[in-house]
Amino acid sequence: MYRKLLFIVISKRQALVLLLILLILALGGVSRIIYVISSGIKDKVIVIDPGHGGQDPGAQYGGVKEKDLNLDIAYRLKSVLEQKGSRVILTRDTDKDFFLPNFVKGRMAKRAELNHRVQLALTNKADIFVSIHANGFPRRSSYGMETYYHLTSAAGKELADRIQKHLYTIQPDNKRSAKAGDYYVLNQTEMPAVLVEVGFLSNTRERALLITDRYKDSIALAISNGIETFFNDFPLGVNESSPTLAQQNGPDKTSNNQFNLYFPADSFEQLTSEQRIVTSQEWLALTTAQRIKLMLEELFKGPKTNNLVFPLKSTNILGVNIQNSIATINLSQNVREEFSGGALEEEMAIKSIVWTVSQLPEVKGTRILIEGDFGDSIGGHVLLDHTFTPSPPVGKIALVIDDFGINNPGTKEMLELGIPITAAVMPNLMFTKEEAQLIHNKGYEIILHMPMEAKSGQANWYGPGTLTTNLSNEEIRNRLNQGLDSVMYAIGISNHMGSKATEDERVIKELLKIAKERQLIILDSKTSDNSHLYKEAKKNGNQAAIRDIFLDNSNSLTSIKQQIRSLKDLAKKNGKAIGIGHVGPQGVTTARAIKEMLPELEKEGIQIVPLSELVQ
Repeated sequence: MYRKLLFIVISKRQALVLLLILLILALGGVSRIIYVISSGIKDKVIVIDPGHGGQDPGAQYGGVKEKDLNLDIAYRLKSVLEQKGSRVILTRDTDKDFFLPNFVKGRMAKRAELNHRVQLALTNKADIFVSIHANGFPRRSSYGMETYYHLTSAAGKELADRIQKHLYTIQPDNKRSAKAGDYYVLNQTEMPAVLVEVGFLSNTRERALLITDRYKDSIALAISNGIETFFNDFPLGVNESSPTLAQQNGPDKTSNNQFNLYFPADSFEQLTSEQRIVTSQEWLALTTAQRIKLMLEELFKGPKTNNLVFPLKSTNILGVNIQNSIATINLSQNVREEFSGGALEEEMAIKSIVWTVSQLPEVKGTRILIEGDFGDSIGGHVLLDHTFTPSPPVGKIALVIDDFGINNPGTKEMLELGIPITAAVMPNLMFTKEEAQLIHNKGYEIILHMPMEAKSGQANWYGPGTLTTNLSNEEIRNRLNQGLDSVMYAIGISNHMGSKATEDERVIKELLKIAKERQLIILDSKTSDNSHLYKEAKKNGNQAAIRDIFLDNSNSLTSIKQQIRSLKDLAKKNGKAIGIGHVGPQGVTTARAIKEMLPELEKEGIQIVPLSELVQ
């Protein structure tokens, strides 16, 4: 063994290093020197996240709680990585929550919990983020370790592939492979991130192994070796591009007298359909919302075929609504309270719902609420804070349309696009309340488009209630509250003009206070390169986003289409992008350009989502 190790080192180091090794070998310090000099893992900052904790036990089977197992393995992994010279940070080192359990509840509690873990990685400028979990599934024969990465992270995929390869060394009969997963901690981290499922607690044989020290040590060593291989293979980092993934084709479309229910099969890699037949007369008499409810009621009854399962227990479907081709499903809270499975079980349950609903040709996406709350979670791995589609989109874009509230040209055309635009409505104008009500009735998201002082421009460009830099703090708050009261249903604030005001930290801080009090999102329209709005919002803990591209600085149809293509390319590169267009003089042309670009966006896997889905 020593001969092999020395050969590796000699090939990389000069004679002086060899003498140092021989000296330490003589003193008995074999493992430490080999680790420290060996690879690019030395001095890397690695954040390890033991999943769940505190009031959230995760999966539970045979008296074993996932949260305890995750923390145990995380400690062992930390020890191995530190021996190799890494700086390791645990997101939790005891069985605790990061929120006040009796104060912060429901979806906000889980979001606060996960955001704390992500923020810890960002603050410490982590090189990678590794979240440790254990699985569970109703079919007790399921077993096998697996690793997940974010769909648009090439570095995450490379890291996951290498960890999975080393996990095979202790579980050679494992047929699972690293794959993309729609998990919150992967979506929110900026560095390469993976979620490692160390096995199925629901499997008796695997659970028996997972409680032994020797097996947990071998898992920690395998993960550390995968991490080390990643840094050795990519010492300069990974050239980011969206990985191409093998996806199922999607659900079949319904006919006039039958529909399919989609259930996980024994492999849990694919969904399998099970047919239900109704009379044509009965089917045709139902609205789209009624058809969705009927299908979901059948889905929650479970499959009739023995080799299929449905991971969720029967629950009440409180309501179904469809607007702008998005189906919104409201489930009762017992769907969350009675769930005790792992990440795979949760993910497949959501896929079953989404596939079943998406077979209706008029449904382009699905939102899932719990007791009316958007952004809750069934099991704590997947936050229900976005629109789901059968196949993950290559990228998401939000189209924010400014200057509603003035009866501007293009208003009618924008609201007839049938896609989830976000309408930015000007306050305190003749048509403000009328258009806000109309936009809300059509199911679009609304934000307040607050007039703010610019460095140059005519006074009549602002509108009433403008925030200027000479106002007192009290008057800034008064004008903001007045504007919000006039724009009904606003879920956020963006700046109209404002190149001067958004550079003024005092004005911005007062705006952010109001936004936080009312739980509103912030969009920095970035009318100034020196705007403090987004930067201060992040410091203050506001949910915020920043504009990427203005779509219609020109009234040319060709130019606007090219801007939309640039937005599409940015979304494919980064996973998301935000474009701002306008109603007004160019409104009709902008609406036409968006409409004509929709087939191209859909073909290339770009999903249009409300702004709220892209805020951080």
